[in-house]
Amino acid sequence: MFVQADCELLYTDLHAAVCTELTGVVISHAESASQISEADSLIGRLEEERGIVPGTVEKVVALDTAKADQEAQQIACYTVNTSTGELPATGIVPSEPRPNTLCPVLQDKFLFSAGQHAGRMASFRVNSDWGELTALETYPLGNGPCWVSITELPG
Repeated sequence: MFVQADCELLYTDLHAAVCTELTGVVISHAESASQISEADSLIGRLEEERGIVPGTVEKVVALDTAKADQEAQQIACYTVNTSTGELPATGIVPSEPRPNTLCPVLQDKFLFSAGQHAGRMASFRVNSDWGELTALETYPLGNGPCWVSITELPG
């Protein structure tokens, strides 16, 4: 069973919903990475308090508000647990305003993000062991970049 929890009523919704029968939670109206982190922490605490194996409750986040889209200045980082398919959060990294495109390159060792409101592209090194991003350089792109495509040339 999945339930929907509204970010404005997060504490109340999750306290009412988290139980052994729950498969997952759709977190709606999230507007910031901190709200997503708060939901993840609260779900983890409730799993522990209620005798549910940590990480059992799946989380689906809906960044479904204009504010979330317009004010995004962060990239949420996750790693893939290949045994369970889970996506545990590994952190939140500041990025250019409205990171509109994420472009992994070179066997996912680097990530580029175009900041649509900044006219710049941020580059990051990806730690493939746990999904952490390390900021590298920022490059000017011009007004309103909305797509980044990087082609690896042979040799």
